[in-house]
Parts: sequence; C-alpha cells; structure tokens
Amino acid sequence: MNSIISNNPSELGLFVIWPRYVHLQEKIIDSIQSKFKIRIIQKMKWSKEKLRLNYYRFYGDKLSTSSIKEKQGNGETFIVIVFEDETPISQIVLTARGIEKVNGNFFSQKSSLRNHFKTKFGFHASNSVDETRRDLMLLLGITLQDIPNNLVSSNTIMQRDITGFNNWKSFDQLFRFLNEVDPYVVLRNESTIFEEKFREDIDFLCYNPKKFALFLNAKKQSRGYERANYEITVGSVRIPVDLRYIGDGYFDCKWQENCLKSRIKSERNVYILDNQNLYFSLAYHSFIHKKSFPEKYSAFFKIAQEELRYKLYEFMNHNNYQMVEPEDITLFFNVNNGGTIKFSKYRRRRYKKGLKASIKRFFYSFSKLLFVKSPY
Repeated sequence: MNSIISNNPSELGLFVIWPRYVHLQEKIIDSIQSKFKIRIIQKMKWSKEKLRLNYYRFYGDKLSTSSIKEKQGNGETFIVIVFEDETPISQIVLTARGIEKVNGNFFSQKSSLRNHFKTKFGFHASNSVDETRRDLMLLLGITLQDIPNNLVSSNTIMQRDITGFNNWKSFDQLFRFLNEVDPYVVLRNESTIFEEKFREDIDFLCYNPKKFALFLNAKKQSRGYERANYEITVGSVRIPVDLRYIGDGYFDCKWQENCLKSRIKSERNVYILDNQNLYFSLAYHSFIHKKSFPEKYSAFFKIAQEELRYKLYEFMNHNNYQMVEPEDITLFFNVNNGGTIKFSKYRRRRYKKGLKASIKRFFYSFSKLLFVKSPY
C-alpha cells in the first residue's frame, strides 16, 4: 500500500475504549504510547436511559444491537484517549464507509488492536484529523485548538452525553458544533437567525440528512418519508428546520455540490452560500418553488422579474444545470417557470382533480398513518 508523508508537522488522533474492553486499558494505552504522544486520557459515562441515542448521535447512524452489546457489555464507563502523531502519513484505504483518505498510522493502530483483541466493535478510532475534530466536539464539546500541549489524565469520571443532547443553549453553540462535525450550508436568511425574536425556519443543505439530523438533534415533524421538515430547540424556542441534501431534487445535484464546495463562512461563524450561488438559488427558489414571486425578495434583486428570470436561465444553461422535481412532494413546482418536466406519479396524483384522484389521495394519506414516526 502506497503511503505519502503528510505536509502537516503533526496530527491529533482520538481512540475510544468502549466499556466492555476497559479492563484492557493499560495494554491499550501502552500500545498507543509506544507510537504516539498521548495528550488526554479521560474516563466518561453516558446517561443510562439515553445510551442508544448517544451511540446513534456519535456514529451518525442507528447501530445494530450486536454492535452496541459488544461495545457495552455490562459496563458503563468508557475511556477517551487523544494523542499526537508527530510523523503522520497519508494513505488511501478501503474502510467500512468505502474508499477513504486516512492517516495511515491511525488506521494501522486501530486495525492492529482490533485484530489483537479479536473485536470488531470494541474500539473506536478516528481515521483522520477531520474525524478527530468531529469526535472531539461530539464527545467533549471542544475543538482541536483546545487540546493542551501536555498530558492531561484524570481518574474522575466525566458524566456527559453527546453535545447538544439536551438541546442547544444558543445559536452560537449550535453553529460552533456544526462547524466541527459535518459539512453544511445555510441556504438563505442567515443574517436574521441571531435576531432576538427569530422564529422563522432554517434551510440547511447537507450531504446525508439522516446523519445530519442525528448530529443536529433534530426531531422529525411529519410521517411522510418524503418530507424534509424537522425541529430543533434553541434556548427555549422551537425552531423549524428543513434539511435539503444532494440528490433530493431541491435543485440540480451538480449545483448542490457546487454550493457545498464553494461555501463561505459569515461574520457570525455560519457557513453560507457564496454571492453567486446565493443570488441564483434564491431566484430559482422564487420562480420554481413559489406560485408567485415573493414580494420580500424584490428589494434584494432590484431588477424586473422578466430580466431576472432570463438571467437565471442563462446561468443554469451556462453551468449545465437542469430543472428537477423535488422529492418533497409538498414543495411546489411552478411549471410556468420550470417547464412541464416529467413528474412522479405521487406528484401527478397530488394535483389531479376529480373523484378518482381524491380517492387515490385519500388512500395515499391513509397509508402514511402506518408509518412510525422516528425521533429523528
């Protein structure tokens, strides 16, 4: 396997010994210490009644029962180890998530310990410094810059659930967390979020909505699988959230990818669209997702609607972006501006008139009652 010496002078990694294997801590710490400089050793415990949800939020996925049993055993305390790799190497490897670029030293250490102690799920280790950044914020609520230069080791058990488990104290805390954990962009109205009486919804664009919802601690608000609506609590206020993601048809997936790759950070530490993508995505939203052009956006564009529509078509044609149907069938598609593209049968059924169409809509809505509402 080819390796490339990293340009970084050093990289921080993170290792977790889950409760069932805590009795091996001395051997594991000795093994890590033989290759890396240990910076933090911290014993931790999660709330027993929130155990599974903590695991789900940490991994960004619902784990199998066998996985949790192998991690947990009969214990509660686990150990977090943060270490420094002073000679990092970069490798391309096949992981459980697919082909990834990793720190070869991190990956080798994790694989070696799992093989030696014959466990598949008993340890967690970051594969890269980006994963370390995410894990630190989830587990300890800190950033890479908060890590001390000298060893910090404590026998005191830290009782702490995954960051944000008991909702968000403020928007500052929320976005400080998200910036370390998962790529996103706020699609519009970022400037109003921090206003004292903010009660509007927040539209996020992300890569994986289920994982992002777990990290965000967002609760699903509808029974229909195609809906994008969630809710979070900030302070004591419930805030509606729409989670848009690449491939959901909110707009062209190549355009969505470009929005995430070209995102910029605002003065309030929030990732937002660059000026060009903000301008044209808002124009697309106004012409395609609305029955009529929203008056509140007229002051933003400052040009006639016909001229703006032409500029939007020109921009989309130049970038080879297409008009697409949203998977969220409750989201309107204005055929007068978007054309008569081929719609799904669910959308066609939604807008048909007559008794037959009404009966079909009734049975479709009735089938949604069988859907069990997920907490996320």
